[in-house]
Amino acid sequence: MRLSRDEASTSTELMSTLSGGRAEPVLDLVAAVNTLHELSAQQLSKLIKDYGNSIIRYVAEDGSHFQIDVEKFARYLPLHLIAVIMAWERDKSTFKYLLCGILLLHSMCDLASRVPKIEQILLDDVKVSEQLIDLVFYLLVILGAYRKDHCHTPNDMVLLHSALVACSLKLLTVIVSPQYEEVAQVLTSYYKVDVFMEATFTAVHKDIKFLQSRLSAEHVESSADTSPTAEETLNHLCQQCDSSLQFLQSLCQQKLFSERLVKNKELCGNGVVLVLVHGVMSLILSSLYDTFSSYMASVSGLKFKALSILLHLCEAESVSYLDEVASSPRSQCICIISLYFYFNFWFPNILFGATEKRKTASWRNFGIV
Repeated sequence: MRLSRDEASTSTELMSTLSGGRAEPVLDLVAAVNTLHELSAQQLSKLIKDYGNSIIRYVAEDGSHFQIDVEKFARYLPLHLIAVIMAWERDKSTFKYLLCGILLLHSMCDLASRVPKIEQILLDDVKVSEQLIDLVFYLLVILGAYRKDHCHTPNDMVLLHSALVACSLKLLTVIVSPQYEEVAQVLTSYYKVDVFMEATFTAVHKDIKFLQSRLSAEHVESSADTSPTAEETLNHLCQQCDSSLQFLQSLCQQKLFSERLVKNKELCGNGVVLVLVHGVMSLILSSLYDTFSSYMASVSGLKFKALSILLHLCEAESVSYLDEVASSPRSQCICIISLYFYFNFWFPNILFGATEKRKTASWRNFGIV
């Protein structure tokens, strides 16, 4: 999980630019990410206590000795990872390196509860907090723009992509708050919240497409001798997709976020939410997995979360989400009609409950009722 010399050099130049021309020890940061990412918050805390200051010394598995100032590392890690994203070649090594960095940030934020100085830097410093949110934003934009064919993407790249999406979204509940109401407040005030929304739904949808391809019998047969195996890939992919959809579901449950989303005419017109929901509802288990109750439960759980997201948007008070979608020719497609029948199958009582008149009027725009 090492960056090449060229990548490290590019990262150095970008770090210098982003930090106002100050030369920061980027190569030390690279070494720190590669060395410390496997350590838990408890292990990092023990190292700090053992040496009694912010300088920790660590002996790697290969016997090499490593030393770093943890406080400086915490302060510059978000900016360093942003620089890596900007220089991203979208290759496997960079995927791995960024995932190591994100996981390390999770550990560092967990460490903050034990080390007040780290807490002041990562959670209380406004500038660093903004960089952390920017980091998640840039990463989701890049992941959403990943263009490789989902059917022919290697299993290890599929797992890296889905893990990066899920871990990046989860990081927001660590750096902002575990309360989604507070996360919604921060995100809706973010200066690029509309781009964030589109990038997030698009990135999660790509993982759903990866999942659908891995559920097919054809892919199971073609990847029988690969590593990770089809079953290993499917197990982890189900977990990551569930985590990402859980985040979106919890966020859409917040009135502030759902209202902001439905007011975005461009986002509604592009149909990114509907495309994601339709993708989830189209998940089909191949006959090879029919007897695997765990997979059946996982897919059913994903479908429930997807429809829950759509339901919360349909319940927005300021703007009718379905009316906004219906006003765009691009969104008037077969997936909308399919969703209507999914609603009748999954939520017959909810769909035509207290808001029957309003929802029925909205469906008329599609010529359904």
